[in-house]
Amino acid sequence: MRFQLACAAAALGLLAGCGDGRDKLVGATPATGDALVDYSTKIGDGVSIGKDAAFVQIFCKNVSGGPCPENIGDQLQPYGFSNGKTGVDLGYAFAMLAADKKDGADDGKSSDADFIEGAYRAVFARAADPDGLATYSDVIKDGTTESRKVMIKTILQSPEFKSAK
Repeated sequence: MRFQLACAAAALGLLAGCGDGRDKLVGATPATGDALVDYSTKIGDGVSIGKDAAFVQIFCKNVSGGPCPENIGDQLQPYGFSNGKTGVDLGYAFAMLAADKKDGADDGKSSDADFIEGAYRAVFARAADPDGLATYSDVIKDGTTESRKVMIKTILQSPEFKSAK
C-alpha cells in the first residue's frame, strides 16, 4: 500500500524513485573502463533503463551521437527490449534501431548487411570493417533473430567493446 501511494505521488511529480528509472537515465554518463568489463561479463543478466543507465547511454551515444532521449525505452520496445531483458537484448534492440536508421525504414526488417552495420555503430561507434562484415555475414546467414543475438553477444564480449572510451 505504501509503495502504491509513493508511486501515485511520483506520478503527480511529488516524489522520485518509482516507474521505469527514466529519472536515472537523464544525466547519466556512458560507462567506460571497468564498468564495461563488468557489463560484458554479465551480458546475459537482466538490465533496466534506470539501473543500468550508464550502459544504456553507451548505445545512445554511439547510435545518435548524444545522450538518450527520455523515451528511449519506448523506442526500443518494437525491437523486443523492455526492462528485465538481457544486455544482449538491449544491444540487439539498439542494433536494430541503428539498422533502421541506416535503411530509412522503421520496420525492423533490415538486411543482414544493414544489421551488421547497425550493430557495429551501436556497439563500437564505427562502421563495420570488411573482415567483420564477412565474418558476421556467415554467422547470421540463416537470418534468424537468435543468430543475430549470437553476433551481438560476441561483439559485446570483445576486447574492443571492453576497452571503449
